[in-house]
Amino acid sequence: MTWKPFHNLRHSHATMLLKANVHPKIVSARLGHSNIQVRLDTYSHLTNSIE
Repeated sequence: MTWKPFHNLRHSHATMLLKANVHPKIVSARLGHSNIQVRLDTYSHLTNSIE
């Protein structure tokens, strides 16, 4: 079994949360990241495009 579909679902979930203006700390917690920096490093390319 491949993990790619699961990873894509996590990425889509995080993207939707950020577009809905959910605080990055909450997004990090929902994804199980140990700290907010993981979320910022992974999804920082979205922050400029989300308005």
